[in-house]
This record gives sequence, C-alpha cells and structure tokens, in this order.
Amino acid sequence: MQQFNFSVRGMTCGKCVGHVSRAISSVAGVERVDVQLSPGSARVEGSGLDPAAITHAVQDAGYEISSENRASDAEDAEEEEPEPPAASRSAEAPAAAILEGSAPQSPQLFLRIGGMTCASCVAHVERALRGVEGVVDVSVSLPAASASIQPGHARPEAFVEAVRSAGYEASLGTHSEPHSANSAAGAESRRAASRAAVSLALALPVMGLAMGLPQISESAGPGWSEWSQGVLTAAILVGPARGIFATAMRLARHRTANMDSLVALGTSAAFIASLYGMSVGGPLYFESAAMIVAFVSLGRALEARARARANAAVGELTSLTPRRAHRLGPDGRETEIPLDTVRPGDILRVRPGEAVPVDGEILDGQSALDLSLLTGESEPVDRGPGDRVLAGTRNTLGSLTLRAEHVGPHTRLAAIVRAVEQAQASKAPVQRLVDRVAAVFVPTVLAVAALTAIAWWVADPARPLAEILLPAISVLVIACPCAMGLATPTAIMVATGAGARLGILVRDAEALERAHRVTTVAFDKTGTLTTGRPEVVDVWPAPGMDRQRVLSLAAAVEQPSEHPLARAIVGAARAADLPMAPITDFRAHVGRGASARVDGKTAFVGTVEGHPGPPVPPIPVAAPPPDRSAADVWLDRAPLGRILLADRERPTSAEAISRLRDSGLSTLLLSGDRATVVEPMAARLGLDRARASLSPEEKLAALESLMFEGHVVAMVGDGLNDAAALARADVGIAMGSGVDAAQESAAITLSTNDPRRVADAIELSRRTLRIIYQNLFWAFAYNVLGIPVAAAGLLSPMFAAGAMAASSLLVVSNSLRLHRTVRA
Repeated sequence: MQQFNFSVRGMTCGKCVGHVSRAISSVAGVERVDVQLSPGSARVEGSGLDPAAITHAVQDAGYEISSENRASDAEDAEEEEPEPPAASRSAEAPAAAILEGSAPQSPQLFLRIGGMTCASCVAHVERALRGVEGVVDVSVSLPAASASIQPGHARPEAFVEAVRSAGYEASLGTHSEPHSANSAAGAESRRAASRAAVSLALALPVMGLAMGLPQISESAGPGWSEWSQGVLTAAILVGPARGIFATAMRLARHRTANMDSLVALGTSAAFIASLYGMSVGGPLYFESAAMIVAFVSLGRALEARARARANAAVGELTSLTPRRAHRLGPDGRETEIPLDTVRPGDILRVRPGEAVPVDGEILDGQSALDLSLLTGESEPVDRGPGDRVLAGTRNTLGSLTLRAEHVGPHTRLAAIVRAVEQAQASKAPVQRLVDRVAAVFVPTVLAVAALTAIAWWVADPARPLAEILLPAISVLVIACPCAMGLATPTAIMVATGAGARLGILVRDAEALERAHRVTTVAFDKTGTLTTGRPEVVDVWPAPGMDRQRVLSLAAAVEQPSEHPLARAIVGAARAADLPMAPITDFRAHVGRGASARVDGKTAFVGTVEGHPGPPVPPIPVAAPPPDRSAADVWLDRAPLGRILLADRERPTSAEAISRLRDSGLSTLLLSGDRATVVEPMAARLGLDRARASLSPEEKLAALESLMFEGHVVAMVGDGLNDAAALARADVGIAMGSGVDAAQESAAITLSTNDPRRVADAIELSRRTLRIIYQNLFWAFAYNVLGIPVAAAGLLSPMFAAGAMAASSLLVVSNSLRLHRTVRA
C-alpha cells in the first residue's frame, strides 16, 4: 500500500474539499482519500499510484497541489531502514533544518540550465520537463539559470535528456552547490562583456563607413566602403553573434524559437538585403545588422553583470566560511588544515579577526562575535565557554577554542544558502500570466513581422524589397520577451538574498508574494514578544534585611534545581557576583518550592502555602503585581524577603509593534497566559487587541474567525502550541528560537529573535511586489507599444535593437533597487 501527502492550495470551504476529494478518487489506483480544509492538505492511499496523475486531476478541478515528498510502501516497511527525520520534511519547508544546521535529505532535483535567454526559453524548458512521465512539479528560473523539480518516480537523467532534446543544455546539480552558480554567473558576465567589446569594436567602423565620415573611403577606390562594411559585418555575425545563430539553429531543429531566433532572423535579413543591394546598386543595411548585434551584445553584457549582482547574495553567504581551519592535536600543537578535512569532534582554534569555520561549542576563551551577515544582528554578541557558535560568524576579539559539531553542508550557514537558492528558484503566482504570454510570444512576433512585410508590399509593390523588409526586421528586433522573463524572478532573487542578509528566510516566492497582502499580525507572547525565560526583575527585602543577602541565600538554595524560576534566581546572583554558601540536605517540593540546610539553618524558597514545616509568617512586603511571579524566602521560619520574577519583554518588541501600526497593520496578541499578565503587556507594547488563556485550538479558531471576516493574517510564534496557527495563517512567521514544529509550519523563518524582523519581512514583501508590478508594466507596455511603432516603419532596426537591450536592462536594474531600499 502506497501513501502520498500533498499540500492543496485554493480550498476555501467544504465544497472545495468535496471537489478535491472527487478529483483524486477518480485517479486509477486510489483507494482512500483524506482531504483537510485546514491546513490545506490531502492524504492519498492506494496501489500503483501515479503522483503526476493525482496532480493533474487536482489542477483540472481548479486547485493547486504540491507534493510534501512523503511516500511510503507498507508492504516493504519492515525491510527498509527507517528514513532520517529530515527526509520526511517538505521540500518547501526547510526552515527547521535551517535553524538546526542539518542538511535536509530533500528528494527535490536541481538542474543547471544553459542556453536560456528569455521568457520563451523558460516556457520551452518547463514544457519539456513537465513532459517527463512521473514528474510532480517543475519551476524554472531564468536569472538563476536553473530548474527545481519534484521528480516523483521519474529518474533524474530523464530530465537532463528532456532539456537537451528541447535544444538547451542541462546538468544535474544540488542546492548545496550555490558557489558553482555564483561562479557560473560571474564567468558568463565576463564572456558577455568580451562579446560586447568585440562587437562594438567591429560595428562602430561599419557605422562610420555607412555615414560616409571617413574621407579615405573616396580615395580608396569604388566599392571600398561597401566591401569593408560587408566584411566587418560578416566578422560580427560569425564572431560575437555565433552563439546567437547557433542557439537559433538548434531550436529550429526542435521546431521552437526564442529571442535569439528573432535576432538571428533580423540580422540575417538585413545582411542578405545588403548583399542584394551591393549586387544591384541598391541601399545597404550592413550598419543595421552590425549595430543590432552590438546593441544586443551590450545589453546582454550589462544584463549579465546585473544578474550576477542579483546572485551576489548567495556568493556573499558562501564566502563567509574560510577555506582553512586551525586544528589542535592531542598534544596541543596547532596545525592549519583544509576546511573539508575537518570532522565533528575536532578541536579548533579561531583567532581574532577570523571567521568561524564550523558550527560548534566554545571550550575556552571569551570574545564578541559579529553575526551581521548571517542573522542581520548589527551589534557583536558576547560568547564564552559553553556557548555555541555558527560557521560564518566573525571572531572580533579574543582567541577561541571550540569543538566542531556540524561541518560543511551540515552547518546552519549551508542550510541557509540552500534555502535561499530554493526560494530563488521558486515561482511567484503572478508569474503565471507571464508564462502564458511567453508561450506564444515568439510565434506571435514572427507572424506580426511576416504580416508587416506583406502589408508594406501590398501598400507599395514597387518599393524595393530591402525597404519592405526593414520594418519587419525592426519588429523582430524590438520584440523583447527577455524583459517579461526577467521581471518577476530577478526581483524574487534579489529580495530573497536581501532578506537572508537581514535574517529573514522565505520559504518560496509564493510566501513572499502573499505577505504583502497582510492586514493583521497576530503574535504569540512567550518567546515571541518576550524572551521566553523568567528573569529576576526586583528583590523586596523584609524590614531590616539586605536585598543582596536575600538573593544570595535564595540562589544558594536553588543551585541544584532545574526549575526555570530557580535558574533565573541563580543566574541573577551570578550576574551580581554574589557569594552562594554551600548547602546540604536539598529537597525540591514539587509545585511549592525548595529547601536546604545553610550554615546549620533551614532555608526555604517558595510560597507561604508551600512551606513544608509548621505555618510561617507571611513576608511583610507588598503583594506582587499581577503580571509578576514571586518567590518568598525564609530562614528558620523567619521571613527574609520576596523575589519578583517575570518573562521580560524583548527590548525591541515595542518598536516592532509601533512599526507595524505605522505601516497600517492591526496587531493582536494571542496567548495561553492569564489575562492579568497578557492585557498589561499588550497595553505597554501598544497592541490593538489581546486575548488571554487560549488553548492551541482556541488560537486556531481566533485566526480562522479573523480570516472569515476578510483579514489577511500573519501569525508570529515560536512554540509547539503555535504550529497549527502558523500553518493555518495566510503567512506563518516563526521566530529563530522556535521549535522544529513551529518552523516547519511557517512560510517565513527569522534567524534572529528580534520581532522587528516581522515588520522587515512584510516591508520586504511590499517592496518586492511593487518592483514586480513596475517591471511587468514596463515589459508589457514596451512590447505593446514598441512592436506597432516598429511595424509602422518609425524605427530603424538599429534603434530597435537599442530599445530592446534597454528594456531588459531597465527591468533588471529596477529589481536591483531592492538592495538599496530594503531596511538594514
């Protein structure tokens, strides 16, 4: 018996559940279907199941589906070794693996694609990949030159063969090889710059000769200028333009076409028309063919450079880890070794100014670590023995000795890089319109160019053939599917990279797009707006007693205890450098406190009702505030004082709420804590509303009520009790300190515990969608207006080529503005 789990998007009511259930049940081999409206999932059981058939059935019913990559075969369960927990996680939800620093065993397939130049190429490659039998889902990214695939039961080599059969290059890769993508982007940028330089060096003399500027052309003899233009233009076509023609011919053999096809047709037509003009004494258009290639090459060089900059976020992250490490041997001798030879358990030394090479635990030394490029934290963080450090953070001060725990692809940094690349390769829903247009764009342009030539010939049959072809050539050259293809993915690529530098890890492009529509942000309290651990906030000594004596005695009693309040009291005493007397006969009184013998006397820390002996007098101080916990201290039944404890609000919580409200969002606190704690805190922080004493089910119901009223809700939390709400919310945002279940349920994970990053994440989404809409408007408006202008004969092919190059460059440059506008 096989079992598959899927996420289903688009269901809004019970009728939707019925539609999806019937659609899946119609697939051959399905024996049982369980569809849940919340959190939007489906479990399918049967024999001989075809994931692709299930996917198509759900899509045909009008819904969207993505596999959670969990499949099992009950008949073979006893013979197989159990999968590691990471293997059962959704490929779309690597957040827990990110924060734990483990390398997820994702069944997702990753391809490097070569030869794509425009949106039409993306459509061709996706169509080829979707044609592989058994494939579940495919996403192709033009700026990343990659494809992310959920292969189902298809073999990986089949996808490589499919891409190559469509006329493009492909090779298997992994999300753990981002450095190769970054290097490839840099290499392509250098090659494009070289082609542009050569084409301009050859095209400018052609332009000068065509304009008759050099007087030497007259003295050189008849035909010298024409032949020189022809030879230089031919050199351009067989040199810098060779790749364009090779791609066009390769795609023609596969009966497809792309931007290179349009450029190749346009330049060929101009060149052939010029040769015809030389033979009959007609006009020449060598400069048009030459400058078309020059402008296209220049535009692609600038575009490649901009795309390499868009890819730079991944390169920055991968460059954080040093290539070598200093290992200490059993005899204490230090040896410098390559990083890839470091193994878990090795003892390493990190000197001041060096980057930490692995995730590990500090054994010796004190320092401040710069986490800014990894988590967005602006200030260095103090670390000492027992603290854990992450690969890629920079040691600013003292020398550290640490034990390696996670190395290479298992570090948190490597997991972040994988997540960023995966998000960059994903596709936003707004891209679907572009995909539909791109699929027919090039054939439509070819048809418009043909109709343009026919119309000009019908209007004036006596007009020379070259002049009839000129507007058609302009149509071919000015059309720009590149701008459409780059409009959305380039913005997504820049945004996810910028977000990663701020410690905002976005699961996929859909989550980034969805976040801009948020109208209400709901917060959990403990561990989200508070630190999640109690701290001593005050000490009230009894009359005649000293506050330090009260805290010191209480800490001495609580030293052996593991209770959170006990840990807070001991921590406060240590922070104040107070002495703690030795104790004997320690006893923990569950739910009541703790007692011990100190200097021959019995000390008790707890509540007056919990005192184990005869009744004791109450502590003669004021009652604790309702939002504070209290630990009272007695010594041989004599009241010494009261220690007040509280889960402190994070220092940045009030600013985070203020920023969200300033941006027009309403805020809500949903907590399982009592109202006497929740409501005062909500008032202090400035939240609009607060609800207390909520169970996880009640939190979920509160969210669903808001969503039913039309609110688009983001839920922010970190605990196990938040997992259901995070999954159900329109956008789930997990704090960096959160448990795995919370992080796996969230669409966005924050690497830090700073709630201000919630506002940053929503602002990032808003800015990204603004850039995307600007890009799409320009891309569509440019083609809608430019093609008719070219068809009317109002643009020469040379200027049309310049406009085409400028169009793509404008879209990429506009996307790069996100680097500057995202709040640091």
